[in-house]
Amino acid sequence: MKRITCSKEIEALSESQLIVEAVTESLEIKIPIFEALNRICGPETILASNTSSLSLTTLAAASGRPDKIVGMHFFNPVPLMKLVEIIRALQTSDETYQT
Repeated sequence: MKRITCSKEIEALSESQLIVEAVTESLEIKIPIFEALNRICGPETILASNTSSLSLTTLAAASGRPDKIVGMHFFNPVPLMKLVEIIRALQTSDETYQT
């Protein structure tokens, strides 16, 4: 818990190694967020989307870092299930997927 930091500013994510996006299921909302994260984060940062209905391939193509995009789903009940599903976009690199 000591390693968790809260901020209302997206720039606070600039040093992150992995970012999990979980906003409303809308490409019109998600794409600008991924574009902003691409600008402020280092090239090694992996961006994960919690989308369950939108195309990761479309999101990856618009992100500016298509090889660093994955989908990520947590199984319910989250506090009890230690299982996380990782989904590849067509462009997701093997290195990103393995990480």
